[in-house]
Amino acid sequence: MSDNLASIVGEENLLVISMDAYHKWDREEMKTKTITHLNPGCNHLELALDHVKQFKEGKTVWKVIYDHATGKFTEPQKTEPRKFVLIMGLHPYHLREMRDLFDFRIFLSPDEDIRKRWKIYRDVKKRGYTPDEVVKILADRKPDSVGYIKAQEQYADLVINYFALRDLKERATDKDMGVSFIYHEDPKADLKLMKKLFEDRDMYAALQGGALTVTGGNSKKDVQELADVLFDEDSCILQKEVKWKAGVSGICQILLALELDRRVC
Repeated sequence: MSDNLASIVGEENLLVISMDAYHKWDREEMKTKTITHLNPGCNHLELALDHVKQFKEGKTVWKVIYDHATGKFTEPQKTEPRKFVLIMGLHPYHLREMRDLFDFRIFLSPDEDIRKRWKIYRDVKKRGYTPDEVVKILADRKPDSVGYIKAQEQYADLVINYFALRDLKERATDKDMGVSFIYHEDPKADLKLMKKLFEDRDMYAALQGGALTVTGGNSKKDVQELADVLFDEDSCILQKEVKWKAGVSGICQILLALELDRRVC
């Protein structure tokens, strides 16, 4: 999500805040606890709320970062707001007061087989876990995942669901997936037009109510051509030279950019 947004608006215009920074305890300390980070009680959510308010007011915040490579927190770092602020992590919509601060609420809801393979790949490659350890963590956290994380989906303006097009043997990549954009409020984009534009490029697209489903197979050129049709040259969202992507990532770029463009410009 953060990579796609940065590619649209420009990294210099996007501040990404991970809510992992608001965990109460680091990795070693968590080994002595009987609850998981997915439980809101394991997180300084009131502090996160205060920081989001300050970013919204254009203020500088001193905050720590949770380093997944070491499992520890850094020293507080000076963090300047930017034109766009992306708050990502486990509990952005848990507190009503924080929910009300967002201009646009997105919830990523990949099918379980995709989510499992993404997490195994990430935690083994980047966080030093073994595959068996990751599988155990997923099982142990299942109740909290359903009770505290999945429960926040209802508060999203937009739910993005990734689903597999074939049996997965390794990490799911663009060619293995399709994506559904499920709008909980009226979309700013014209979904009927988008369906037609996707189909004109020999892509599968289906529209059911407020849900637009698209499968990949599109090239970077396809996405660039869609952007040329949909956006003015003076769009206040797009950076000067967007690096459009192929496949599902490109579809997400286009639909996210459209939604932001129609909301902000």
